Amino acid sequence: MLTWEFPPRIIGGISTHAYHLSQALTEKGVTVHVVTCDFPKTPAEEVVGGTHVSRVESSGISQSNFHLWVYHLNSQLIERAKQILEGDRFDLINAHDWEERLTTAIGRKYMRLSACSQKAASESSAAATTWSTTFKTF
Repeated sequence: MLTWEFPPRIIGGISTHAYHLSQALTEKGVTVHVVTCDFPKTPAEEVVGGTHVSRVESSGISQSNFHLWVYHLNSQLIERAKQILEGDRFDLINAHDWEERLTTAIGRKYMRLSACSQKAASESSAAATTWSTTFKTF
């Protein structure tokens, strides 16, 4: 599972959704790995309620240059996901926002995985939020 927001980082609803989805899947016996951003005073690797959580360094680029920060985050997510995939076999990549699109595309193409992407598009207006879910198998 790829998400830039996972507890204790809570900016909006993605964090809560990703957390509860990971826990529900774990409770059903699914092995879940979450790769997300780092957060102050939080370990880089931990198990949260049975879910394996890896946090990648995301502070090397100022968030004031948002597109560069997203590119940096994706490169960190890709590297950590590749390390996890060296030791485990996965069936699906689940991404939780548009920021993880590059990592998901690489996983689909080069690792031959199916992808599920939830896109929260609230950036254009604080008052209007559009949720859409796209399922594609490649």
